[in-house]
Amino acid sequence: MNLSELEQTVLAYFLVAEAPKVSVDGRFYLRENFVQIFRDRIFFGTRGLVTGREEQHSQLANWLVDKLIETGALSTSRDSLGGVTHQFVPDRYKQVIKELTAANEICQRAQQGDAQFWQESFARLQAR
Repeated sequence: MNLSELEQTVLAYFLVAEAPKVSVDGRFYLRENFVQIFRDRIFFGTRGLVTGREEQHSQLANWLVDKLIETGALSTSRDSLGGVTHQFVPDRYKQVIKELTAANEICQRAQQGDAQFWQESFARLQAR
């Protein structure tokens, strides 16, 4: 997935600031439901920093849900009645978020930056 620098920064901010707080009850959901959950969390988690960019949240949420399914943070179940559904796996989810954060260059720069890193980064990117 090709992400703009702004989208990469939104994803990095979400991984650091909001993703660790996410919890979903243990029932099974369709993939689309998880996309909606994460799209909303990304939107509300960044709304003070990013303006007028709601369309990017769906792309980021789709990418993240696919990554969570691929890594087992969302388990997969197939049955003849409900089709393919997924369940949130809290411990695995936390581990995957830590791994994604550790591998993300922007997250690494934020850890080394000052308290204004995110505000300055978003202001610079949106001024373009």
